Amino acid sequence: MNSRKLFLMWMAFIGMMTIGTAQAQVALQVRAGVGMSKLQGLSLMENRLSYKVGLAVDIPVSGPWAVQPALYFVQKGTNFKGNYGNEQIVPVTLDNRLSYFELPVYAAFKIDLGSESQVALKAGPYVAWGIVGKAHVSSDDMDFHRTFVGELFTDGCTYDGLTLLSTKSGTVYKAGSKAYKNLDAGVAFGADFKYQHFLVGVDCSWGLLPACEGVFDNVALEGDLKNLAVHLTLGYQF
Repeated sequence: MNSRKLFLMWMAFIGMMTIGTAQAQVALQVRAGVGMSKLQGLSLMENRLSYKVGLAVDIPVSGPWAVQPALYFVQKGTNFKGNYGNEQIVPVTLDNRLSYFELPVYAAFKIDLGSESQVALKAGPYVAWGIVGKAHVSSDDMDFHRTFVGELFTDGCTYDGLTLLSTKSGTVYKAGSKAYKNLDAGVAFGADFKYQHFLVGVDCSWGLLPACEGVFDNVALEGDLKNLAVHLTLGYQF
C-alpha cells in the first residue's frame, strides 16, 4: 500500500467517524496557531516560525471523554546556517518550508472548572501529507533573498550548487538534498482552556516517520530526520 492510499484511507476514516456520530452533541471548532518547528536528527537544524489553521470537531463519547478529529493546513520545516556564493561568499540563513495537510485524532479528557470554564487534556495519532515544499536563502547583511528552484517534496534542492555547510567538527560540505517524503505520521498531544466559546491551547506534534533520508549530500545524519512542532493556538467553538 503506497503512502497516498494510506493518507486517503485516514481521511475517509475521520469522515465516517464524524458522520457516524452525527446524533451526538457535536461541536465545531475553528482554530489557528503559531509556534516553532524543527527537523530533529541533525545538529545543523534550527527552529523556524511555524503556523497552522483549520477545523476540529468535538464529539462527546462518555462522561468527560471526547474524540476530536481535526484537519489543519500547517507549515513546518527548519532553518540552518551556511555560506552562499561563488566569487563573493556571504553567511546566510537557509529556510526549508514544508506545508502539509495534517489530520490528528485526539482523545480528550475534560475537567470542568465552573463558571463556564473547562480544561481539556488531549493526545492521539496524526497523519499528514506534504503538498508544497520550498527552500529559501537570505542574508540580512547583503539584503539578499531568494527562493530556490525546485519542489522539495518531488525534486529536492541543489541550493544552486553554491551553498556550503559547516558541521560542528569543522567539516565543510556543499549542500544538495534529496526529495522529502510526502507522508508524515506521528503522535500529537496538548491542552486546551475553554471559556464559554473561546479556546486557548498548546499543541505539540512529534513525527515518527523519517522526513527525508538524505537531506544534505554527504552529510551523515545523527538520527532519523523527523518533524517536531509546537504551537500556541486560539479558537472558537460553535
